[in-house]
Amino acid sequence: MPRTFDWPKLEDELVRILENGPDAGPELAEALAISQPSFSRLIRRVDERVVAFGRARHRRYGLRRPAAFGNPVPVYDIDAHGQVRQRFTIDAIVPSGLTVDGNRVKPDVFDDLPWFFWALRPAGRLGRRVPRQLQGWPAVPAWSAEQTVTYARQFGWDLPGGFVVGDAALEQAQARTLEPVDYAARAHDTDVHDPGSWVGGMHPKFLAPAKIVKFSPPRSDAAGRRTADLLVAEHLALTILQEAGHDAAPTSIIEDDDRTFLEVERFDRTPKGRRSWVPLDALTPTLGEGSNTTSGLATRLLVRQHIDETTLRAIRFRAQFAEWIACADEGRSTLGFFLKGPTLVGLAPAFGLGPSAYAEPHRDPELPVRVALPSNADVAPAAHAAAVRFWQTVDADGRMSSEFRAIADRRIARLARVRLATPD
Repeated sequence: MPRTFDWPKLEDELVRILENGPDAGPELAEALAISQPSFSRLIRRVDERVVAFGRARHRRYGLRRPAAFGNPVPVYDIDAHGQVRQRFTIDAIVPSGLTVDGNRVKPDVFDDLPWFFWALRPAGRLGRRVPRQLQGWPAVPAWSAEQTVTYARQFGWDLPGGFVVGDAALEQAQARTLEPVDYAARAHDTDVHDPGSWVGGMHPKFLAPAKIVKFSPPRSDAAGRRTADLLVAEHLALTILQEAGHDAAPTSIIEDDDRTFLEVERFDRTPKGRRSWVPLDALTPTLGEGSNTTSGLATRLLVRQHIDETTLRAIRFRAQFAEWIACADEGRSTLGFFLKGPTLVGLAPAFGLGPSAYAEPHRDPELPVRVALPSNADVAPAAHAAAVRFWQTVDADGRMSSEFRAIADRRIARLARVRLATPD
């Protein structure tokens, strides 16, 4: 005689078990003393209350927890050709945490947003302004993961990269574009800002179609002159990198209204679509213990098979070049990777690379020029030649102040004394 079930009672028992956290199907069926086919039928009866995530034998189940962002919510990826694909689904479960379900995502529960969703949480100078535009929102560092997803779903039509959260934001992303900008007027009115569109970095900046535009204060004072020097130097550094055979964001300098503007072409935007990417800093917490130098972090990515030897060598070149042009943190904050879903698929062009150690106009430190790290010995000669070329170009550029050209002279002299080790 076929066994009969009290389905409402089984539903209540399943909910009671899942209140303690998610579990796999076989374990739940055993705890309920039912077969796998019966468990599958039970899940169909409670599909609005239970979240299923993971694939095949990794599939787990959790009790859905109502969240402010209106879960579940799809996450779309707009590719370089403008094609849209749903990559993930975000949900919230009892007792806490978010699930992110999608191809090649390890089934897991996240206390915070996973590293590949770094762009959902605003950062940098523009990101800090977002709460002011939204009224009543706390400062960004205090945002929970749920608040961040809520922001992205309601406002995030033009976040960095290619991910878009929810149907409403996707409709806006496909219908809206950034308007052309009068650079001089916008530099005077920096509070004009769309809360759904931001990029990182601490330089004063605004967004234009397919471009990031950094700008200086008026060059009539020391702070304005130094910022202008740094913007021109960034343009020269990225140009030198390109000449050395490395991928770097195209840039141009515009001088107007006693200000210097640096236009940077966005590599996460294409004529038809977008490209998802992630900065190295967002990956760092996932890499475990080890050296936190740029080269050390890249080596750990290689060990985990996220990048290949060619990419590692390119990163080590950039790090050594950044060190010798006096870029803070070996240029680590200027490194990133393109994404396909949650998978790294190539090194992104260099961006934001310049002699940031000289940012303060009234304090020009006598920075040492250190020999290359032993791990960078093979790239050191080419990086050294590029760094010397950079400082020579700075010294010869008529847009530079006399103070910054004096810095360039000192750096050239110090680089000339660097002894390059011969790699084994």
